[in-house]
Amino acid sequence: MAKRQKPSRRATRSTDGGFARRLARLEAAVGKLARSRVNVRREEHDEVLAALDQLQRCTAELERHTHDLDVQFKRIAQVQADVDELKRAWQKANLLV
Repeated sequence: MAKRQKPSRRATRSTDGGFARRLARLEAAVGKLARSRVNVRREEHDEVLAALDQLQRCTAELERHTHDLDVQFKRIAQVQADVDELKRAWQKANLLV
């Protein structure tokens, strides 16, 4: 009996663990098909490759958007800290009622 290989798991910055699990299952299914030598038509093969390419593009976009949101939340937090500092200074000077 052939030794079963574990599916490879790519390291992602995504916080969505469900997405990573689905991607790992998809990679495992593709690996299983590659090992079992299932006969497929060229159209089916091209369709699977197109779907995998689209998944890769979507993953890259998701990671980029996640990074952009992270930067925006950090900026918002800095602005809030500055507002709080101004508010404390005004209260100290008795300018804020």
